[in-house]
This record gives sequence, C-alpha cells and structure tokens, in this order.
Amino acid sequence: MSDPEKWMPPFASGKLASSYRPLYYYWKELKESGEEELLEKSTLNEDDYRKVVELAQNSSNVYDILESLKEAFKERISPEHAVKALRRYGVNVDEDSAVEILAGLLASWAIEAAEKWGMIRLRER
Repeated sequence: MSDPEKWMPPFASGKLASSYRPLYYYWKELKESGEEELLEKSTLNEDDYRKVVELAQNSSNVYDILESLKEAFKERISPEHAVKALRRYGVNVDEDSAVEILAGLLASWAIEAAEKWGMIRLRER
C-alpha cells in the first residue's frame, strides 16, 4: 500500500469522500491480522455495482443512495478492527461510530467507482 495521505481505493475519484485514509488503515489492520475473509468482504464486488445502479434508477438523491449503501455495508465491517483502524488514523470512537465511518467510505467508493465505470452519472448542483 502506498502513502496513506494520497491513497484512494481503485476507481475512486474523491468526489464524495475527501479522504479514504480510514479505509486504508482498516485494510492495513485486516492484512496485518491475517483477516483475509474480512478484507475481501470490505472490497467492492459485482453485486455492489448492481445495487448502486438499482438505487440510482430509483432515486436521484445521492444522499439517499449513500445511506442505503451504508446500511448494506455495515454488516461487512468488523467493529473491532474498525476501532483499531480509526485509532491509527488518530480518531478514538466507539464500535458503532467506527463502523458507520467505514461503511460511509465504502458507500462513497461504490458510487464513485460506478461513475468511473460509466454505470451512473453524478450531476453537479
């Protein structure tokens, strides 16, 4: 993994998330702990892209789409490792808050990546 200050997951644009550093530390934490299954669960897959497109077809509000995705991603994040990752990032939060933050980053990444793949289009206000 590269410099955490500039790091973004594949196909992320930074349009919705200004920093993916907490996700960087989460993945680093999972790798160091040998949690390959959890690491795989916290990356995007085809179903995630389908869900983004489905949600975008039913709502034009990116915030509604983000919230729906965030709820779906919460179950794929380890609360224990999320807290450790955010501590590495310099933030002390409880497990629920740590999961919320990382789920929000996964949701932002899914939308940004879907846009880069041409599956959806984000409009400027």
